[in-house]
Amino acid sequence: MKALVSNVSVSARWFWRGFKRGDWLWLWLAVVIASASVTLVEQLAQTVHKSMLTKAAESLSADLVLRSTRPIEASWRQQAEQQGLQTSYQISFTTMAMHSNEQEDSFQMVLLKGIEPNYPLRGQLLTEQGLDFNQLDTSQVLADPQLMGLLNLQAGQRLALGNGEFTVADWLSGQDVFQATFSQFAPQVIMSLDQVQQLGLIGPGSRVNYELGLAGDLRSIAAFQQTLEQQNTAHWQIQSARAPTDDLERAMDTAWLFLDLSALATVLIAGLAILIASRFYLQRWTASMALMRASGASNRQLSGLFALQLTYLALLGSVLGVLVGQGLFYLARPLLAEYFVPLVIPGYGSAIALGLFSGTLALWTFAWPAFRQATQVSPLRVLRQAENKTNFLVLVGVSLLLLITLMGLLLSNRLLVWAIPALFISAAVLYGLARLLLIGLQQLQPRTQGWLRLALAGLARSPGLVTLQLISLGLVIFILVLMTFVRQDLLQSWQASLPQEAPNTFVMNIQPDQQPDFERLMTDYQLEADLIPMVRGRLVEVNQHAIRPQDQTENRARRLLEREANIALLDAPPSYNLITAKLDPNLRQAAIPSVSVEAEIATLFGLQLGDILTFDLIGQKFDYQITGFREVDWQSFRLNFFFVLEPQAERQLPVTYITNFRSSLSPEDTSQLRRQLNQQLAGVLWVDAREMIAQIQLIMQQASMAVSILYLFTLVSSLIVIFTATRASQLGRLRSWLLLRTLGAQQGDIVKIGLTEFVLIGLLAGVFAASLGQIASLLIGYFWLGVSPQLNPTLWLVSISASVMLLLAIGWLTQRHPLRQTPKQLLQQLQTDS
Repeated sequence: MKALVSNVSVSARWFWRGFKRGDWLWLWLAVVIASASVTLVEQLAQTVHKSMLTKAAESLSADLVLRSTRPIEASWRQQAEQQGLQTSYQISFTTMAMHSNEQEDSFQMVLLKGIEPNYPLRGQLLTEQGLDFNQLDTSQVLADPQLMGLLNLQAGQRLALGNGEFTVADWLSGQDVFQATFSQFAPQVIMSLDQVQQLGLIGPGSRVNYELGLAGDLRSIAAFQQTLEQQNTAHWQIQSARAPTDDLERAMDTAWLFLDLSALATVLIAGLAILIASRFYLQRWTASMALMRASGASNRQLSGLFALQLTYLALLGSVLGVLVGQGLFYLARPLLAEYFVPLVIPGYGSAIALGLFSGTLALWTFAWPAFRQATQVSPLRVLRQAENKTNFLVLVGVSLLLLITLMGLLLSNRLLVWAIPALFISAAVLYGLARLLLIGLQQLQPRTQGWLRLALAGLARSPGLVTLQLISLGLVIFILVLMTFVRQDLLQSWQASLPQEAPNTFVMNIQPDQQPDFERLMTDYQLEADLIPMVRGRLVEVNQHAIRPQDQTENRARRLLEREANIALLDAPPSYNLITAKLDPNLRQAAIPSVSVEAEIATLFGLQLGDILTFDLIGQKFDYQITGFREVDWQSFRLNFFFVLEPQAERQLPVTYITNFRSSLSPEDTSQLRRQLNQQLAGVLWVDAREMIAQIQLIMQQASMAVSILYLFTLVSSLIVIFTATRASQLGRLRSWLLLRTLGAQQGDIVKIGLTEFVLIGLLAGVFAASLGQIASLLIGYFWLGVSPQLNPTLWLVSISASVMLLLAIGWLTQRHPLRQTPKQLLQQLQTDS
């Protein structure tokens, strides 16, 4: 026990003495960067995720919603409450509402929603006058303000619904845009659940949506969601606040991927600084260890004293890094508050713990080889300046295990499977290329003259250091290039998914005899709307074999077979669909018209080109042959269909028309147009998706902002690492310049020799980084972002140019003072650094 206390005391004194002299500066700075980056990324990611999850939950009015076209059994509600979850039940359906005034009776289709007093479980039911729903009496309702323009209805006036009349007590505000789907296309009217059931509007055949909202802690919600999903009930639809829509889920998954990559990239960059700095300190450590060993210290004592000092360094650097990371997050909070409403900041404990542990683990991961070499050296090897014989495989093996552990803390299992091989392959490729480069330098050096020959000789004299520099700087540039172009592709793909000119208005249920009047109204308001004929139908047979919902293993397949789908009647698929496969014309059956099938649906049901599909189209069965598959971009807000049928004149189908377009009409003009549609074209349905598109774009902007903050932090960290690498290799350069000065070399030649090394290393590191960056960009674009792979000349130009200019600038800034020193000054600095 006394020995342990003594070792702790001695190591603390030695560490503090060396720390005050600046012996640990570069290692300490690298640990600070690693810890600060992990702390900032973790705190930022948790805040962004929690804020967006809270916003989505408020939009859904719950953490989890179970929807069904049939009444939800009470046992599910009881089971949820037994697990500590809050529940709220509601029903909704479309019906006609009537408002009578002195001039006329006005009718409008509305979405009538019956709710319980505790609705919503998340957020608030907002109204323009701030009226609490629970303050309403049985004769009052809350209504969508669209009804003001559609029915010329004012607050306080009467609205007829079913067998009752109700007063509009207040107008709704801040409604859920994520639920504004084609099944909920009408303005909402909200009343108590008990009132809805007394209106006489629900009967056999009524199309009613039943919802059970649930709220609680994340673990309980996730467990209950898993229980629901295991039921495989086709008429259920489970919607989580974690993924309000499929498009947003994909966008957010990509954002979390980038955040994870940012954390990993910054830690790896800091780790490379530790690797370079530890090699810089290796000679000093080795000399100290050998002197102590010659004085009688045992290997165990040396290892303990040295390990304790590194541990002190790791803890001190990690603590400061955590403070820096949290400080940067504090500075970023006002910016975050502008993008995220509400801004939800989770506890700081997990981010602090991860930052402390990551900084310590990063130090030991990258400093372990130097530590083992220093503690195993003998005094004789120091005196002879001989290389220490160590087991290379053992050193690398331990470092790799530590590195995998560190990566496991920062990445998801899915990303870890990709990141580990990619990192090791990249390092191996860089190592191999670096060795080939050194061989090339040795062959080229005799064929050069003057300062260039001396510069190449200087590089060839330190093969180990040059190899380490090329691998480290190459990886740094590679990571920066990769993050730059992945970030660019990420933001461009998000912007392309919701282009500025995307359609924002949908009109459906236009009858054939209403087509001329509808087109006239569109012309009057200067709107361009292409009408597409469609029919409601259901797939019932494949190759004369019945396809039934109960036989399907996936919920989505069962739901699609249970409900009718919108099926287009067109001579050719829409031009914005990508044709992925076509049937050989020789295999066409002339007597059977064609059908084009969306590719994902074809995969879901195992359909093949040439298959015969039978559809039930409003009670009539017709056969069609599959002649092509299409890729459909569902998030483009264009009109897309699972099936596109070839129209046949002899097949009399109950066709209606649907259209979508981009409207820039003012709210007043929109209300006026919708009133005219209601008066002149009964039954035509209008869906305004502008609020939903704006909300999705806002969420994507939020994720883009988080990505940009992390990118800038990684960029700054990379510059610090490159600076560290330059300073850590300073000793060898000073010795070369001292020798040249002593031999009478001119100032200009020494400057050329000194800066040529940086240009060459920057050029080669840029080539390596561009090569790896191009490969990685192709893979990530294809597998993660879903874009077509293509070569990017800009990547090569930027990588090589940026690498050369960056190394040259840092080289000049860090070396300009030593390059101008006299031989006496160089000797004094060498003695100080040694």
